[in-house]
Formats: sequence, structure tokens, C-alpha cells
Amino acid sequence: MPLEAHGGALTAALGTVDADVEEVLPIEHQGRASHVELEWVGAERALEPGPYKRGANRTSADALVLARIPGGRRAYLLEWKYVEEGEDEDKGEGASGDTRRERYGALFRESGLFRIDLDDALHEPVYQLMRFLLLGYRMKRERELGVTDFRVVVVCPTANETFRYCAPAGWPPGKALDTLERTMKERVLNDASAFAMTSQRVFLDAIRGAGIAALEPWVRYHEERYRW
Repeated sequence: MPLEAHGGALTAALGTVDADVEEVLPIEHQGRASHVELEWVGAERALEPGPYKRGANRTSADALVLARIPGGRRAYLLEWKYVEEGEDEDKGEGASGDTRRERYGALFRESGLFRIDLDDALHEPVYQLMRFLLLGYRMKRERELGVTDFRVVVVCPTANETFRYCAPAGWPPGKALDTLERTMKERVLNDASAFAMTSQRVFLDAIRGAGIAALEPWVRYHEERYRW
């Protein structure tokens, strides 16, 4: 959120993910404009039924940033990981699993994003990422905020090898590849460009490189506090 007032810093950070990012744009939503939206669930409704709200019991991306690209706008759905190890859980079991199949199945099939079936996608950590991807797909389909493209980006320290190398819970040996990123791009998705992984260090270096003097204390704080 301290970056909200510094579109140039956000542009520099996203430029490390995609070279075609031209400029980060303000997100106009519910009568306000901001370069960052937190716990994004969608412009008017969440993927899940019920009242419009952010956070608990909703597919909520940690942050949404909107960027101008040649010919359109790309939504960046950002998910921060720090010390998470990757949940070892099959979300397809029991009555809750049946509810998830009913809730996400139609959009999962319509999207054409996935080369795996829904039952495989209900295994963590793929399950959480699948929901972010469906949220991005719906934004593109419905042109929410003028979006013409989307990217789900996981930001995770390079030292957190437990998460970066985790395999989907319950998948048979050999089905997942060596890293979660490769598994997502080569085994889960039909279009690998819908997903990316990066690190806080990469973002921090780009933000410092943007040369915004007001952010230098913030960058130093992160280096000293978190040792990226």
C-alpha cells in the first residue's frame, strides 16, 4: 500500500514480470481511484455466492494492479507468500468437495485455461491458484475495469524453497514437475502466460531502480527487516 501513490515504482516492478507493461493505471472502483486494491474479489461480485465482500470465504487476491499494455489493459492479481509451505490438502473430498465442483466447475470448463481436470485442480496449492485464474478470466470475459488480459503472479522469497518446490497434495509421484512454477506452466495451464512467479527481491530492486527518493527509506526498511 505505501506504493499506491507511486505509479512509477509499480510500473517498474511489473516490468520485471512483463516487458510490455507501459504504465500502471489507477483503478476506478466504487467512487474512488487507487493504483492498488487489496483483497480483490471482483468489481461487483465474488466468484462465490453471497453478499459482496472481501476477505473471508471469498476468492480474494492479495492485491490487484492494473497496467496499460499495447492495445489494452492487463489485470495483475498478486498473491504474496512469505513462509507458507503449501497446504497438503485435497479440497475435493466430501460434501465440501461437491460444493466446490458445483461452484467452480462451469467457469473452469468455459475458461479453457486448464489442461488438467477439475478434480486435479482441487488439490492445494493448485486449488488456490486455480481460483485466482478463474477470477482473472472472468475479469477479462466481462471487461471489468476495461481489462483485456490478466496475469496471476505469486511473489515468494527465493529462499522459501519449501513453497517453490511443493507439489500438489495427492498428485501421484511424477505428475508434478520439480517446481510449482513449472508444474503450473507445463502441467496445469494451456496458456503458461497466465501465471508467473517472482520474488520480493526482484520487485524491490526494480523499485529502487525507479529512482523515487521518497521510497528509499521504505526500500531500506524492507532490506533490514526481511533480509530479502
